[in-house]
Amino acid sequence: MTPTMLYLTIVLGLAGMILLFLVGIPQYKERQNEKRIITLKIEAYRHTVSQYRLSKMLSFIGIRLDDYIIRIPHTAIENHITNCHACPNIPTCDRCLRDGEYVGDMNFCPNYQSLMAFSRIMPSVET
Repeated sequence: MTPTMLYLTIVLGLAGMILLFLVGIPQYKERQNEKRIITLKIEAYRHTVSQYRLSKMLSFIGIRLDDYIIRIPHTAIENHITNCHACPNIPTCDRCLRDGEYVGDMNFCPNYQSLMAFSRIMPSVET
């Protein structure tokens, strides 16, 4: 290989690397922004779910809050929050989840069936 061809190969190689770098920067920034948005959404869901009895029901069923927020579709989480907010059975919920009173039929909770279905895809909670 002649010195001119070697020089041309190096220049073209460097130009290709620079082009890849310049093209990759916007994609990298976009991925970083997407990750940041997802992290903010997760934090918002964590905070909101913690404000409701829903978090206590998750614990009662054996679902960790972080697993729930990461593994469950966000539309389902939003439905659970809405159901919990509008729940007509708060006294029964409090007797069960807060006071530890035995309740034979957990279907008083509008989210119970859905949470039980989702609990099948959750990792086991070690005691």
